[in-house]
Amino acid sequence: MSTNEPGAQNPYDPPSGGNEPGPPPGQPGGPPPEQPGGATHQPRAPMPPSGAPQSGQPQQQPASYASGGVPPSAHPAPGMQYPGQPYPKNSLGVWSLVLGILSWFLCPIIASIAAIVTGHMSRRATREGLADNGGLGLAGIILGWASLILSVVGIIIFVVAFGAAMNDPAFREFLNDPTAWPSLDSDY
Repeated sequence: MSTNEPGAQNPYDPPSGGNEPGPPPGQPGGPPPEQPGGATHQPRAPMPPSGAPQSGQPQQQPASYASGGVPPSAHPAPGMQYPGQPYPKNSLGVWSLVLGILSWFLCPIIASIAAIVTGHMSRRATREGLADNGGLGLAGIILGWASLILSVVGIIIFVVAFGAAMNDPAFREFLNDPTAWPSLDSDY
């Protein structure tokens, strides 16, 4: 929790002042861990391979451990995220769904194609472990395809109906006789 009061300490900020705690016992730069009975445990140098002369110098640990780093086994597998980190490609699923919805109202052909493309990108990111909202991508794909198919069918119906009307002699006669057209000045 944080407060907006001036001078209030954010609980997530490191403590300030001269009483900063040092590293915990057993960590590099910290005091050695205490043993029962008040004795402290001094870390031993690893044993050299058999047949190698033993020196009084302790062997150095890898730099990642010596500086307090994380062991390689604690890193996530490629494509996986650390716990609590946001997924970098979750916005693709959201965009796919938004474009799929907009394709029913504005720019049906263009928005449908964009929804389908971003939906497939979202699904791929989900399979690779870079996103966790593949369902939104799937919804965008479905809405995009449905809108695209209905738009193409509507265009085909319009072209066929317009072609049939242009070939109808009664419609041609109506277009050529302006006196038959309704006017705004007439009283009904």
